[in-house]
Amino acid sequence: MKNSKSIEDTYAKKSIIHKIVGQVQIKEFMADQTPMRYTLKAIMAGFLLSIVTVFMLAIKTQFAITHNDGLINLMGVIAFSLGLVLVVLTNSELLTSNFMYFSVGWYYKAISLKKMTWILIFCFIR
Repeated sequence: MKNSKSIEDTYAKKSIIHKIVGQVQIKEFMADQTPMRYTLKAIMAGFLLSIVTVFMLAIKTQFAITHNDGLINLMGVIAFSLGLVLVVLTNSELLTSNFMYFSVGWYYKAISLKKMTWILIFCFIR
């Protein structure tokens, strides 16, 4: 594939685009060569967010009698943010971050549309 786009066409710095394209290539290689590892990383992200969502709902229901909705919602948001931090620290495959990475990788022709769609569906199903 010939890439007719240049990094100067965007507002991102060249180093950031190179890192994103590198991550796309790593994700593509992992999905092709070690699909079980990729599957486990996708499952782990879903599991972590599920556990933290249950924790967030438990906080909201336990403190519902206080009638301070703003504080309860703030505590819930903090609990869910903890889950996102855990996803980053465990290097899990979160589908929403893959949307960003693969759309940038496809824009710069680092991955084909067919391959990108297959990996996103693969991550979503897991």
